[in-house]
Amino acid sequence: MNHYSISIFSFLIGICYFVQPQNLRAQQTEFGVLVGAGTYYGDLNPRYGMRFLGPGANLLLRKNYDGRICIKGTLAYNYLWANDSLSNSEYAQARNLSFFSHTFSGSVQMEFNFQPFHIANNRSAKEKKASPYLATGLSVVYFSPKANYLGGTYSLRDMGTEGQPLGSEYAKVSPAWLLGGGIKYDLTPNWSFNLEIMGHLLFTDYLDDVSGTYADVSVVEGHHGTAAAALSDRSLEVGDTRVGGAGRQRGDTRGKDAYLSLQMGFVYRFININCPAY
Repeated sequence: MNHYSISIFSFLIGICYFVQPQNLRAQQTEFGVLVGAGTYYGDLNPRYGMRFLGPGANLLLRKNYDGRICIKGTLAYNYLWANDSLSNSEYAQARNLSFFSHTFSGSVQMEFNFQPFHIANNRSAKEKKASPYLATGLSVVYFSPKANYLGGTYSLRDMGTEGQPLGSEYAKVSPAWLLGGGIKYDLTPNWSFNLEIMGHLLFTDYLDDVSGTYADVSVVEGHHGTAAAALSDRSLEVGDTRVGGAGRQRGDTRGKDAYLSLQMGFVYRFININCPAY
């Protein structure tokens, strides 16, 4: 079973639990802000190195049910980037590609607490002050890879760097499965500290604008101009021999792109106060 199947199965189990009527009546709401860093994995970082770190932030709205199950919605930002010139691979250094992207996403997730934490309704004596948790879900990610060239900034997607003609560029939006977890720690009855690590497994191989093979630079130039042709194969900027050539490998189509985020922050818990009946 691959990681996509595991995510789908876990998420469906969580939704089935969520829709039970007794759980809909017993719930608490939390709102939080997390900040941290993220790193991209793909054709420009195939060995899962951590050198390409960029800032990130996350707004979350979470519903707690029986102390174990939570449903969470998030809005997140991550700055992702990579540069062949910083690679340990001689081939990558000669290839000399790079990108950066302001990445935005929205997600729906299920969380499972290993300890009873933030039980709905009244506090329970069994509720723990801290709990590790697992999370999985589905997100929609907006990305737009760019690169700097001769003092200007160019949208790589719009340059058709792998020979895509006008109107056939890849989409800027991709679904992604989320797999991760973290730890929650109560500071007060209302405030908790959350630390979370999350893997974002995209359904696209173009987060970094690199996927398949080099196109003929004359074809790229014909579609999008001289800057596009230069951005499709940047090897001559650092060497005397062109690395690319029509049909030669530019990226690896066998896997999709991904990124990892590590964030921490504070979450506020809205506690329901039940007034006694007279």
